[in-house]
Amino acid sequence: MSPEEKSTGVSMTMFIAGILIAIIASVLVSTLVAPQIGLVQGPKGDTGPQGPQGAIGPAGPAGVFGSAASNDTISTTETMQFIDVEGMSLTLTLNDTSHILIFFSCEAWPDYDATIVIRAMVGDTIASPGQVYLVPTVWDFSETDIYTLWWGSYTYNFHQTPVDPGTYTIKIQWIISGGQGDMSFRTLTAMALPVP
Repeated sequence: MSPEEKSTGVSMTMFIAGILIAIIASVLVSTLVAPQIGLVQGPKGDTGPQGPQGAIGPAGPAGVFGSAASNDTISTTETMQFIDVEGMSLTLTLNDTSHILIFFSCEAWPDYDATIVIRAMVGDTIASPGQVYLVPTVWDFSETDIYTLWWGSYTYNFHQTPVDPGTYTIKIQWIISGGQGDMSFRTLTAMALPVP
């Protein structure tokens, strides 16, 4: 032993070994013993106040809407070309490239063996899905098993996309084969939603 070690009574090796044993013992107590003696976390504190709301972003482009309606009864015997359905036309002005949705409903009645066909137009373009057949309604008018054709309610949705900015006339057209077709209560609604 050096003179310094003799004066303290502890060698340097013993001192370092003691420090290491103390560290190891501390780790073991914190990992093995502390959970078993029921150290419990204290209750959660109150939530702090909410921070200020962030800025609201800019509004998106507005959609465009139009509608038309008519209760007048109209008839056609046109079999060669589509003609405009009276009162079923409107104009939309689009500021943005848009999807156009077209909703049409009507009360109609074709002659026996006749077929009514309708389509929607966006300007000079036939809207998807193209022409649609209105199936005649067969009805037991007097509940005597004598069936006849009668007024039926029909509805169909069309669309066109993408449509460039501009002003467009949207209308419903019809054509009939095999007789006369009549149409009464009817509505046309169109809306344009900007393409994101």
